[in-house]
Order: sequence, then structure tokens, then C-alpha cells
Amino acid sequence: MTKVDAYFTFIQELLQIGKNTEIYDLVSLPPPHQYIQKSDESYIDFLREELEKTQKIPVFNYSPWTSEHPKESLCTPSKICYYDQEGALTTKFVQDLGGLRASFFEIYEENIEVETPLVKNYPPVLINSFEPFLNFQEKKIQTNQISIFTHSDIWFPAVIGFHMEDFGQYDNRELAYCHTPRFNQFIQEIKKLTLSFGGKWKQAKLEGFSDNYDHFIKEEGILLH
Repeated sequence: MTKVDAYFTFIQELLQIGKNTEIYDLVSLPPPHQYIQKSDESYIDFLREELEKTQKIPVFNYSPWTSEHPKESLCTPSKICYYDQEGALTTKFVQDLGGLRASFFEIYEENIEVETPLVKNYPPVLINSFEPFLNFQEKKIQTNQISIFTHSDIWFPAVIGFHMEDFGQYDNRELAYCHTPRFNQFIQEIKKLTLSFGGKWKQAKLEGFSDNYDHFIKEEGILLH
């Protein structure tokens, strides 16, 4: 197996972990590397075709706002728990956390003084990377760093009322206990996968408002106690 084949195997297994844990399902990608999940074409097949055309592998090389057209946007839903408009605990696959939040609160981007993804088209979990380049002669990946992150505090057992009148902590244990164990399993299995392929794993440094949740975050996921 070449290093290129091993890399594709790694990506395929990573995506399978996402599906199995119901935390990350790559349904579609926006242009310029547009992809729509089909039963007769896997994401790996798509990457191989892109590699042949461009000599690059655009794996996880996108953002939620790559396209201005909603039908061509990034779609990577997660199964999360939230309270519906009647206050009942609901568990569903959600792609757009900002849209879900906006359906409960009339908050729009122009009314928020700080830049925030809370009202944007933002999936619960993002995976991104530097675009890997392939050297055809040496048959190896020259650059490959993948990051997994979330811009939502829905996973934590306590959350801060960032846009509430009372800027304090709120008990979020019911929601966190509902979906965060699957998120932690997702993180732990990908860490194990990464190390098994000879990769390195480290926890990214938190910046800005995220520092408020630093005590909840470990390399193996999110602490619930």
C-alpha cells in the first residue's frame, strides 16, 4: 500500500467513525470542489478524481461560507439534542445550528455587536485541513494536518448566557449527557485512528471567548462532571 492509498484509507475510516457515532456525516461540499454524497460514488472516489484532474487532494478544504448559494453549501449534519419550541427534549440530525437558534430567538447578525457564528450557517462539528499536496514521483503526502472543532457550547454541561440578559452560567447537563458521550467517542476513536497511522494528536489552544470552557476540554473530549 502506498502512502497515498494509506491516506485515503485513513480518511475513509475517519468518515466511517463520524457516521457510526452520528456526529459527522459528509453529505455535500460547495464549489469549487463540489461533492454530493451518492450511493454509487464514495468521497474517496471523488478525491481520487480530483487528484487526477488537479494533482491535489482537497480533503476537508472548505468552510461553511465557501458558496453564496444555499443549495451548494457545506452540509455535514450531527445528531444533537435540543429543546423544541414547546420545551420538549428533541433529538435530530441538525446541519445549521445558527438557523436552529434563530428559529427560537429573533437574533440577526446585524444586531450582535461581536462577530459570532451563532446565527450563521454553521454545522455542529467542523473538520478542516491544510490542503495536502501530492508528489507523484515520491508517492507521498507532503502536507497533511487535520483539525476538528466546534463553535458551539451545546456540548458542555454548563454554558454561559452570551446573549442573555443575565450573563451567567446555565445548567446544560441534560443536553450534554444526551449527545456529548457520542462526541467524545468520535474524538477518542479518531485519536486512536490517527496514532495507528503514525500521526500525532494534540489539543489545540483555545482563544478568545472559548477560554471560558477550557476546564471542560481534554484531549479525549469534553468532561461532563
